[in-house]
Order: sequence, then structure tokens, then C-alpha cells
Amino acid sequence: MKTTITARTLAELVQALLINPDSVGELDTLDKHRQFVTDIARVVAEHCGGEVPNDAFVTAQHVSVDVVPNDSLPEGGGIWQNHSGDVVNGIPADQLRVSTYPTGSAWKQGNIGVRIEHVPTGVVAECAEDRSAHRNRALALAQLSASRVVIASLADSGQEHNMKPTSVEVVELLLKARRYVAGAYECAFPDEDENNDVLSQLDELVTRLR
Repeated sequence: MKTTITARTLAELVQALLINPDSVGELDTLDKHRQFVTDIARVVAEHCGGEVPNDAFVTAQHVSVDVVPNDSLPEGGGIWQNHSGDVVNGIPADQLRVSTYPTGSAWKQGNIGVRIEHVPTGVVAECAEDRSAHRNRALALAQLSASRVVIASLADSGQEHNMKPTSVEVVELLLKARRYVAGAYECAFPDEDENNDVLSQLDELVTRLR
């Protein structure tokens, strides 16, 4: 069956899928929603300038996507100019340049590394520890936001620096705690039942944050 819709109707459908996909009964998993957000952002960037180097990611409140400048972006920021004040990990998004790179070799597939530069200071943070590019991005951002040079630059420019840890950082700490409890429980929790209960609680916290 052929269906003809107007640009306005298409815009309403896309808005519903971006903001509340449950309302139209589509994109029923978080991965599907993230991929849709990524695809829409890349379509806009392809036609209007800018680049979306990484897939959309989940924050505490919503799904977000990073848009970085490239040669096709009009002077002044183009269509993204009114959103240049967005903040990522306490750092204005327009001060960040994000890129990815493959690791490994021709014989073995590696992780997708993430490199983030704080443009005003030239400070660079990289991470390729995890198989997830999203987690590597979050860890690189955490390194960058902890840099004394970056913090001093933000203070000089009057930007508020948010030192609240990200969910990825919390997960990393929980996993380290779990490895310690599992490997040395006699030192931490001599009672085996208590040890297993602690491991269970740690696993539940990690699952909630991921």
C-alpha cells in the first residue's frame, strides 16, 4: 500500500521516535533507539555540516550524541550554533574534538580507541581499554575533565566544572571492588555466605548502571 505523507507529518513521526518511541510502538530496545538517534544526527550533519564520529550514548536523563566541527561546517557553527553551549562532563561541547581509531593488527581485531582533545589547552586524553567505544569515550572524557590544566582553563573562562563521576566511572570502581571481594574474600568477608551476598549486590548495581 502506497502512503504519501507531508514533511510536517514526517517531522512529527521523527520527533516521536526521538523523544518517546514507546508512544508509536517502535524502537523497543535501548540499542535500537540509540542507533536511530545516531542515524538522524548523521543525516543532519551530512546535509548541514559537522560530523558525528561516535554512536549516541545514554546519560542519566536522555540519549545524547556528540557533534564535532569539520571542514563542511559553515563558519559560526551552522545549524548547530544555538547548541554550542551544551556541556559534556563539565566541559563545553564546542571545546572538544573527538576522534576514533582502531587498535589491534591485521591478524587480530582490537578495540575502538577514542581520542579527545580539549581545543583551548591542547590537552589530549585517549582510551582503548574496553571493547565498547562508548565506554572508552566516557573514560577518556573522565581523564580530560580531571586534568588540572583543563580545570584551570575552565575556571579562567568562568565555566562551572562538574566533578560528579559518570556512571561508567562508578561501574569501573564497582568491578574493581568485585574482583577484590571475589579474589580475597577471606580478608574482606570471612563468611562465605556474606561474601556471596556482597558479590550479588555488586552485580545488581553494575547491571542497573549499565
